[in-house]
Amino acid sequence: MLCAKYYSSRFDAKTRGFTLIELIIVAAIIVVLVAMSSPLFMATFRDLEVKNSLYDLGKIIKYAQERAIIEEKRYRLILSFDRNLYFLLSEDANADKDEESGDSSGGGEDAGWEKVPGKYGKVYHLPEGAEFQGEVDSLNFYPSGRCDSVTIQVKESDNESYEIKTNGRAGYVSISKTQGEDEQPLQGP
Repeated sequence: MLCAKYYSSRFDAKTRGFTLIELIIVAAIIVVLVAMSSPLFMATFRDLEVKNSLYDLGKIIKYAQERAIIEEKRYRLILSFDRNLYFLLSEDANADKDEESGDSSGGGEDAGWEKVPGKYGKVYHLPEGAEFQGEVDSLNFYPSGRCDSVTIQVKESDNESYEIKTNGRAGYVSISKTQGEDEQPLQGP
């Protein structure tokens, strides 16, 4: 009997749990904190997307340099400034045979080039809000291990910009964040 009185007095109406007002106040505080922090998380996520895309571009550049040496043929990275995309082409081994036989299809500047098979041959897009800037719309890689010396700029919508530089030496690709005159390296040789 003593046990029953102890338990019944412990669970009376005043100590059953939280009131509705307390729950609403806690929920309102949580909503305000989420609303205040979500723009920060979105900006961080967008910045990470751009950096990831730049690292992918750097990897494709290094891949093209390696494949040009191994396969002893030229590779070309195409940059589309109007659509903010890039993709990799390799020299078509059958192009010389077509020229010798007189079978010219008139394909223009990209005649004699074919898409690279596999994951490096797909079309890559820059994240929304980022765009290519520069004067060069392609980057060539040669069997000697050299490549064109270029600077590719990627500008974000919030005025941050990045530079990808190759200087022609085999394997040298640098990615840096530029703010005014300052450069902060993200990836080096």
